[in-house]
Amino acid sequence: MNEVRTRARPKSSDAPPHGPHGPKGNGRVRKPERVPDWSEESRDAQMRQILSAMEAFRDGNFNVRLPKQWSTTNARLAAAFNQTIAQQQRMSEEVARLTESVGKQGRLRQRITLPGAVGGWAAEVDAVNTLIDDLVRPTTEIARTIGAVAKG
Repeated sequence: MNEVRTRARPKSSDAPPHGPHGPKGNGRVRKPERVPDWSEESRDAQMRQILSAMEAFRDGNFNVRLPKQWSTTNARLAAAFNQTIAQQQRMSEEVARLTESVGKQGRLRQRITLPGAVGGWAAEVDAVNTLIDDLVRPTTEIARTIGAVAKG
């Protein structure tokens, strides 16, 4: 809420002899001074931080985080955002790990593990693991066939 400071009007007996506007008064009544609502400015600064963090996340920066010390709704918003971005960062790290272990080292039994994954996160893990299964299956079958032929 905006706070407005006003001066109490002097009683006619309290008024200075030169009038309510000082010795050089122009006869106009002064408008009350607006005192900045610091909590409003703080909320605006927090919203700018949230927007900046979301834009960085959108652009692939998974290291950005919002402050933990905010209060009320913005604190909960910051916590949810930080958890979401941390989960995405873990997912990206797991995909990078699989790229190395399955794709480059040939460890065909490796799969993504993302403990605590629920909802869309769990569906994404399942989708990537199913994709790996589907891609590895022909290679595994060929290796099994070659092994059987070699044994006679």
